[in-house]
Amino acid sequence: MSLNHQEIDLILSEWQIQGYILQNVIQTDYENFYFEWFKSPISVWMHICLASSLTRIQLGRPPQKPKGAQPRFSEFLRANLKGAYLNHFEHNDSNRIVIFDCSIDGTAYRLMARLWSNNANILLLDKEQNILDAAFRRPSKGEIQAAPYSAPIRREPNKLAGFSIRLWQSKQVIDFPHPFNRYIEESYQNLESSNALKQMREQCLSLWSQVLKKSSSRHDALQKQLTLSKSHERWKELGDLLLSNLACYQSGMSWIELEDWHTSTLVKVPLDPKIDAKTNAEHYYQRYRKARDSLAFVSEDLLRQEKTIEQLKQMESELRTSSDLAKLRDYKEQIEALVQRIKKTTAQVAQTRPGASFVLWGHTVYIGRNAQESDTLLRHFSRGNDFWLHVRDIPGGHVFIKTMRGKTPPLELLLDAAHLAVWYSKAKHFAEADLIYTQVKYLRRAKHGALGSVIPSQEKNLHLRVDSKRLKQLLES
Repeated sequence: MSLNHQEIDLILSEWQIQGYILQNVIQTDYENFYFEWFKSPISVWMHICLASSLTRIQLGRPPQKPKGAQPRFSEFLRANLKGAYLNHFEHNDSNRIVIFDCSIDGTAYRLMARLWSNNANILLLDKEQNILDAAFRRPSKGEIQAAPYSAPIRREPNKLAGFSIRLWQSKQVIDFPHPFNRYIEESYQNLESSNALKQMREQCLSLWSQVLKKSSSRHDALQKQLTLSKSHERWKELGDLLLSNLACYQSGMSWIELEDWHTSTLVKVPLDPKIDAKTNAEHYYQRYRKARDSLAFVSEDLLRQEKTIEQLKQMESELRTSSDLAKLRDYKEQIEALVQRIKKTTAQVAQTRPGASFVLWGHTVYIGRNAQESDTLLRHFSRGNDFWLHVRDIPGGHVFIKTMRGKTPPLELLLDAAHLAVWYSKAKHFAEADLIYTQVKYLRRAKHGALGSVIPSQEKNLHLRVDSKRLKQLLES
């Protein structure tokens, strides 16, 4: 609740600062201004708050000096009003506008504090009533530099009826030289503390809820991944079955039924009809090695998520009930630290598994879907003999074909990779496209160029007519 006109009159009636000199101006934040008025040996601090619902003016305690440079308006007031003599101050026509007429070196200034809760401001005017500057510049209201000041319409007496001075216990502050000013200062400080506590609690609970949701979701995903990883031995068994029964394989088979020597039952083994039996077996061995290697990482990450969730659940009661602002701030810092740890873990996971990946014709194909992924794949996940593809002269992802020792990528693999390069580019809806490809050892990162940009050499051209059926099968796989 902001001050009404009667409360402003009572506040000003306790002031005896006419003839004082403006010694200092301090702005502690976006909405709070402090003016030091001095007349030997007395120094008083005037506080003007422009915050909505907390708008007020009163004499009170000196502020804590903020670190660093002062904001624009307070520096402007220091430059123009520091050392100014206060000739007169008044509450203008009960409009909740307090006027301070000052002069310095023969130059007259008018400082105006408009204490309207939804439109508070501080203006500095020259003797011609032009605005020199304002705490909040509002072009739509004409409150900008060099604009003429437009005085508000005076309120009629009948519109001022119904406002009264709030109840206050003078005995609590009677020993102070400005009792109502002191009461207003303490009342609003309590209100600000209450609002700050409420706001901090809401921030903490919102952040806490987000982190708990992310951690729980990550925990569930890791549990599923752990279950799959624990079955990694099965991939090896299927690969062994295929290699042991090569004679039963026929070209183009999408599955084969073999006897499992562990259970003496028939097992249906899915196959990629585009590749031979040995390459299908190698595919199963790759899945086995990937699952085996990720098992330790997944277990460690799962344990970390469980500790995070337990830590968050222990915080909940304090976050909802604590009335200690400092303790809530500490909790907020702890939650923010958890957020940073989650981001770091996510970044590490992304670093180990960049971009999209496909297993085609027994080869692994990596695709950088943006500049960051493409640069990471080039720098950390490709070797000199790997192949690189990109749509010519059109922005898009970088495609890397991981070569296998002693094997040259077949033409069908090159065509599949070219289709994926077109799909992950701005040419994804073109019927035809030109591509370039070369080996990674013939790529050079562009010096001072954009992230992910490369300069190829010994490149070859490939003109592709997009086969929508082939592309659909690739994406579904």
